[in-house]
This record gives sequence, C-alpha cells and structure tokens, in this order.
Amino acid sequence: GPDGGIILRTSDGGVNWSVTGLVFAASQQIAIRDLIINPKNHLSLLAATTDGLYRTYDAGVSWTRILNESVNSVRFHPTDTAIFYTIGMNYYRFENNSWLTTNSGIHNQFTYYHDFSLRTTAAAPNVVYIQTSGLIPFNGQFAPRMYLHKSTDTGYSFTLIDSTITEFNSRFDAAQGTEDKFVSGYRTTYKKQSLATPFQLMTDYWTMHYDQRSFYFDPRNDNTIYACNDGGLYR
Repeated sequence: GPDGGIILRTSDGGVNWSVTGLVFAASQQIAIRDLIINPKNHLSLLAATTDGLYRTYDAGVSWTRILNESVNSVRFHPTDTAIFYTIGMNYYRFENNSWLTTNSGIHNQFTYYHDFSLRTTAAAPNVVYIQTSGLIPFNGQFAPRMYLHKSTDTGYSFTLIDSTITEFNSRFDAAQGTEDKFVSGYRTTYKKQSLATPFQLMTDYWTMHYDQRSFYFDPRNDNTIYACNDGGLYR
C-alpha cells in the first residue's frame, strides 16, 4: 500500500513467512507495486516500487536499487532473462547492463495519469504489451481513456492495438498460452480474446467488487483468471 511496504518470503508453501531485506517504513510513504521472480533463477527477483526498481540475487536477503525512478510494473523476457522491462511514467528496457528508454509509439499524454503497466507472454517471447490510462480533456471536462500497445521486437518499438475502452483501466494481464489475449479493468472488468475482437464486459460494479489491484492469468490455463481487489481474491 501507499503507507509503507515489506517483502516477505516463505520456503514451506506459505505456512511460515519471514521478512526480507527490502522494508520501507510507513513514514517513508513508499509503495511496492510489483514483484517478479526470475523464471530461470529463483534467487533472482525484481521489485518495482515508488522509490525505484530494486534487484536481489540472494532471494531477498539484500537488495540494490538499479533504477532511481518510480515504477509500477516489471517483467523479464520469458526466455532470455538478461532482458527485462519496467514502466512508471516512462518505459525502460534493460539489456547488457544498459538502459534504453523510449516513449515512441506509446500514448502517454494525459492531464491526469493513472498507473501504466506492462506484460510479456510465453506464447510469443519477443512481444511486450504496455497499457496506459488517464484523463484527457473532452467537451470542456475530462474523460477517461485507456490505450493498449504492442511490441514485437523485444520492446524496442510499439504500436497502438486498442483504444476502445473509455475508462481509466489501470490493471491488466496477458495470457501466457495465447498471444494477444487480455483482461483489463479497474472499476469494471473487460476481456479481449484476440487482436481482431473487441474488449467485452466481464464484470461491473455489482457482479464483483471493484477497485481492482491486480489480474493474473493462470500460466497453465488461459481460461482461469484471478482478480485481487478491495473485496478479496476472486477466480
């Protein structure tokens, strides 16, 4: 949450938990936004925080800040984990101990910003997806918009693939077994089965608690989706 953050670890399937080396006090007002484990090395993790991007090589005993900028989302390349991607207000690609940053092709011009996030998919390892959202001027007021982008060259360049949702969806996930299959939402939840099909409404305010905090496709089954929100964990 926004009033502090602690990363915990378990080695017995969740029966017992211990504090790792990344701990922020409530007075620091630093949030931990995302946490991922390197699929090829379980001792290696990345943590996206409002204090920057942190990395550990010893399962969380010690952490090093490797990017001094608030970030919301981070993902490894599915097959080459020497490459990873992160985004906050800006997008970054990391490889060979160097950062590439570009906003080319990414719609990020809003009067009021909501969280930007990114995803990769095992179905197409060189693909990176970025979702941006916020409020833009419209008829003398402000209107919410969401934009979904796709890269097919390991995150060097992006093209817009969908801008049909007129809400500030700030959470999304991409299926791991099917390219271009998504779930997206915040107050309401939508799914998209392919590039050729539009987003379809899955849930509204009344069928599932709103204020979504994260979505996850089951990596073994693209038809199973988990939603974590202020009302609990849904499947």
